[in-house]
Amino acid sequence: MATPRREKIESSDDAAESKKLLTLLSFDVEASRMFQRFMSPSRGSLSVGFENIIKLDLPNCKLTESNLPATLPGTLPNLENSIGNCVNMRKLMLSGNALTSLPLTMANLTKLELIRLACNNLTSPPMSVLRLPNLKWVALGSNPFTDKVAPPTVSKPKSIERSALEFGDVLGSGASGTTVEAVWNGKSVAVKQYKGTITSDGSPSHELAVNLCVGMLGCSSLVPVEGVCSGDLVMGLLEGYETIGGPPNFDTCTRDVYEEGRKVGADQAERAVNEVGECLRLLHAKGISHGDLYGHNILVKKGVGLGENEGCYEGGGFENISPRLYTAKTDMFRSWPRPVRIFVGYLTAVLFTLSFLTIPLLLILLSPSCWSNFESRMASTLILLLYASSIYASPKEWPAFRDLGQLWYSVFNFRFTTSPLSLRSQVSLGQESTSHFVMAMHPHGIVPLHAVLWSAFCNQFMTDGVTGASLYGFGAAADAVGYVPFLRNIMGWLSAGSASRDVLKRGLTKGDVPCVNLNGGRRPRHLFLLPGGVAEVFESAVGEHAVVFKGRRGLIRLSLECGCEVMPCYVFGGTDFFHNAIKGDTWAAKAARKLKMGLTFFWGHLGMPFLPFTPSVTICVGDVVDCKGWDGSEEEVERKHSEYLDKLEELFEKYKKVAGYEEAVLEIK
Repeated sequence: MATPRREKIESSDDAAESKKLLTLLSFDVEASRMFQRFMSPSRGSLSVGFENIIKLDLPNCKLTESNLPATLPGTLPNLENSIGNCVNMRKLMLSGNALTSLPLTMANLTKLELIRLACNNLTSPPMSVLRLPNLKWVALGSNPFTDKVAPPTVSKPKSIERSALEFGDVLGSGASGTTVEAVWNGKSVAVKQYKGTITSDGSPSHELAVNLCVGMLGCSSLVPVEGVCSGDLVMGLLEGYETIGGPPNFDTCTRDVYEEGRKVGADQAERAVNEVGECLRLLHAKGISHGDLYGHNILVKKGVGLGENEGCYEGGGFENISPRLYTAKTDMFRSWPRPVRIFVGYLTAVLFTLSFLTIPLLLILLSPSCWSNFESRMASTLILLLYASSIYASPKEWPAFRDLGQLWYSVFNFRFTTSPLSLRSQVSLGQESTSHFVMAMHPHGIVPLHAVLWSAFCNQFMTDGVTGASLYGFGAAADAVGYVPFLRNIMGWLSAGSASRDVLKRGLTKGDVPCVNLNGGRRPRHLFLLPGGVAEVFESAVGEHAVVFKGRRGLIRLSLECGCEVMPCYVFGGTDFFHNAIKGDTWAAKAARKLKMGLTFFWGHLGMPFLPFTPSVTICVGDVVDCKGWDGSEEEVERKHSEYLDKLEELFEKYKKVAGYEEAVLEIK
């Protein structure tokens, strides 16, 4: 990298040396020697002129706050009289000196994008610099305040003898060392050979310790570490990969340079970003900040791009990669130890399940044995009073209750197909839009525990953290639920009202949902429901995947009338919470359908109906079926209904492998 402007210097040894100094960036020892040579004996001035310098790079020159030459400002007019006045400075290299602090005037460097301060004597973070608005790259390693942080502990790496390595070509060189190709045990590896004891990024020993930790995290998107050879890092060598960009040049300063005309599809780009994000999550969990997350340090399969578009590479690199899933992470209970979250989460899942059993529990409560003595009569009376109060109370939305569902994330290893970042970014767009959507989730299952997971996830990520505005919609439950003590209240807390057609239509068109409107007058715009209803309850069985929707056109018709977008959704694991004793087209199933209640016998752990199994739950959202602009024809109803079923089946096939159900077959009835 060279300076953009160079003053023509007369032919002399000093002139030649000074020109060399202008282009010198990383040869620290030589830079130090030449800087000392250009100092006058009084160390008060420079012996050559640098009138046109707009960038000064002085690494490892043993500078302190007191030994900068007094005539430096006059000699370098383009650097101004105070560093705080260098308002156009974008890059500042000060690693390897003896600075103990930075002047407060550096807060004026609002255009500064990159600063190297590694290997100095800073005893605290230089906050005046770290708060700069355009700062994108900072090197602070090997300062007293960073040295206090113990590097991550890892198991002892494998020791590799140098004689066992057959070295080849140089692969690349950076601030901290040179990477060389080698062969070890018959396979290609990359050996990073560190330079000396001080680099512009910090101590090589610290970098080695971090790399050893990173390479042992077991993440498929991080380069694996094979071992250590005499202090050098031996890593796996990736073949068939290329960087997505080149390093910055002088004009871009801190921004990578990308090949002109290269294009990457939206899905491919999202996948790459998500993989990098998952790597960062793992690093941050270990207390590691990458510090150099650039395109020139990110490798992708060669040829990633949209082959069908002009100017794109053929044969994109992501076609055979399984679709991405996101593991849900709690916000509310992050400080709780994971075993505590799992225990309390499972306990609340049991209590939720018990709310589906309140009718049979009531019959048991009324049996003579529960009234045989004074104590049992008092207990039974108290419980009956609670039943009565539950029936009397009007169901009302309770957003805080939905947050309890975050405790279930770890219990059911909850995963989702849309990133939290994407959900949050859609909130502001949705607030500005008049459109509304219906999310239809299959299968219903016996006890739809996955509906609580979904409500918690939406409540967590569909709310604007600044304004508090929410895109959380409303739900629906069978009318019979309104007569079941406790369950009716819980459904209300989850914003679920009646599933009757008129109620749903008023909710979608006017936001009239009583249990939601009671919450400060909130008027929801979106509908979440399990459209398979009671019919899918009797198709629910562990390990089976059945959807009852082939002959049901009511949801599509409603969506067309209301001008909604419909998103089919499939839940892997939704039928695996309980075994089902009444399945298929039995007389009991027919009777339950007539009553519009999912009355069945089921059991989980230990044969108990209130102890659910804990399968991994994956909620997958499909492509939108646009039901806006209906012409009123029945042909349109049929066409949209067929489109919905096709998208649901495509969704199932797309995600079944990554969800852990590779051999599963979806049956649509």
